[in-house]
Amino acid sequence: MKKLITVFAVLIIFISCDKQASKELASEEMNAEELKSKYGIVLPDVSYGEDITAAAGSKGNKPKANAVVVVVWFNDLTLTESGGVLTTTISENAQWAGVQKFVDTTTVDGAVSVCNWYFAEPPGAITKTCGTIGTGFYRSWTSDFDYNIHVSSFLSVP
Repeated sequence: MKKLITVFAVLIIFISCDKQASKELASEEMNAEELKSKYGIVLPDVSYGEDITAAAGSKGNKPKANAVVVVVWFNDLTLTESGGVLTTTISENAQWAGVQKFVDTTTVDGAVSVCNWYFAEPPGAITKTCGTIGTGFYRSWTSDFDYNIHVSSFLSVP
């Protein structure tokens, strides 16, 4: 649960940076330790030096933090609002997804998570809905099984 909260907190900070105005890819090659130190993103299925004891009969292997991970950001999700209901597209390979509300798009101060979803398997091309929680700027996001990040543009809800 602590890792999940950390992932969402980091995603709020990370996704709030709308540096990519187009749908072009922006990839960066780094290992998990660098990803953790540069962006504060902790990948939940990576070993960061903790003692990993294998259960009897299992391999007990986790990817090592110094293995190279390629993270790609996409600005390709859509988010719409009608009658207080938000509808967002979900990336086809999503593992985690959510909608966040921002008071100001230039800072994460006051930003909150509105909805979150977990997918045990890639969901395919789907949409999800959830309710607004007042005026502000909303943005949807997904984190794929291969660590790709997808975001929507900010949507102003008066």
